[in-house]
Amino acid sequence: MQCQEKQKSWHSSSSTSSSSVLLNKYFNFIRQRKAKAEFELTKEERDTLNELVKILELFEWVTDEFQSNRVSISRVYPCISALRAKLNSFEGILIYTEDFCTALLKSLEIRFGKLSKNEVYVVATFLDPNFGLDSFPNEDKPVVLKKVHSLLLAAQSIIENPNGKIDKVKVSKNQAIRNLNYVFFREAANDLETNENNDKVSNLIEKYLKILGTIIKEVDTDTLDWWRTHEVVFPGLALLARKYLSVQASSASVERMFSIAGHIFSVKRRRLGIRFFTLLLILKLNEDLID
Repeated sequence: MQCQEKQKSWHSSSSTSSSSVLLNKYFNFIRQRKAKAEFELTKEERDTLNELVKILELFEWVTDEFQSNRVSISRVYPCISALRAKLNSFEGILIYTEDFCTALLKSLEIRFGKLSKNEVYVVATFLDPNFGLDSFPNEDKPVVLKKVHSLLLAAQSIIENPNGKIDKVKVSKNQAIRNLNYVFFREAANDLETNENNDKVSNLIEKYLKILGTIIKEVDTDTLDWWRTHEVVFPGLALLARKYLSVQASSASVERMFSIAGHIFSVKRRRLGIRFFTLLLILKLNEDLID
């Protein structure tokens, strides 16, 4: 539920804030000039618009990242951190829109202030080979490693003993993938915490981070392809990746699917059967995989 609340459309984060009021204020002069048929802007007005473009381009970039069809949940923490840093870097530089920038920073703090304490976002970012631990400040890295360590303890046990009993709950490997839940993981980790298991898990995390260190950060690595390749090497982490990276950062991909479905099931195709309609929708959504 907490994760779902975070996944509302991006524009809702500022629609009710003072930042939207300030934005309307900056564009009032355009409406006034249009009414008077005066379209030539003064230098102050041009500079104001240029500052607004610099600020809003950042939000456009974040929106594109959140609404992409690729793995997006792991990009929430890095993108918000980068957005905050960039907006803070404008301090003392902006002349006409400083109040607007300050209001946006306050809106970000209200909406995403506790992002670092959200297990889903934090673990997903760690499991994305594009980020790992690099996106976290040094003071947060031990906390992140502790969370991942605890989850990996239980995941490794599921992989190594797929029909074993953990905390009186009997699970198969496939059931574990489908029914993974955080309470189960935490309880299982408590039962499995021994020196031997701790050392083994610590070595796996260290090996994972070492491999991430060889990735060229300037190139955007395909997260799913990377895990398909390394699933054999890190089966426990791959199990966690299935759970955490499958969450979408926004509902944009689902909304696109309904839009496509509307085009397929049009007024002129109302006699289309459910099975045929479903097959057409699957083909359309996966056309990039078809030669």
